[in-house]
Amino acid sequence: MGHRRPQSRRTGPAGAVAERWDRLEQLLLSFEESVRIKGPAELVYSFLCSIGDWPGRVPHLLSARVAEEQPGVQHVRTETRCGALVRSTETVRVCFPHALRIIAKVTVPQEPFQAHTTEWSVVPGDRDVTAFAHHQVLLREDPHVAAAARAHARDLLRGRAGPC
Repeated sequence: MGHRRPQSRRTGPAGAVAERWDRLEQLLLSFEESVRIKGPAELVYSFLCSIGDWPGRVPHLLSARVAEEQPGVQHVRTETRCGALVRSTETVRVCFPHALRIIAKVTVPQEPFQAHTTEWSVVPGDRDVTAFAHHQVLLREDPHVAAAARAHARDLLRGRAGPC
């Protein structure tokens, strides 16, 4: 008989999350932002897809480097300003132009996050379009990250009023 490893070693990060199912309500956050825009859906989607052009147009974004080795799959490194802090983020984005959607995953989440995904969608209306950004955030459950810090992050994200 072979030695059995603990569940989380066999299943990796997904197993570690599954083992915390009873605490996920406190750790998993979902929120959505939206804005109505007068103009054609294709132009709004084109702007969202062209993240390399955002610096200078999106106030908190200092830089964006994009590598697109396969059409529609973007590897992005950004630097954003949040108050006095400057943060670097690495993200993979998959663009679906015919569906007017972009799916993104932060590949190296920063504290106190364990995971962060975003789905952008552009929904045409009668006279305008609505651009949605739906975020899913999993907070890290780490003994070094105090419960108060996780609660603060939840409060910030639920009442999100800006790019920070």
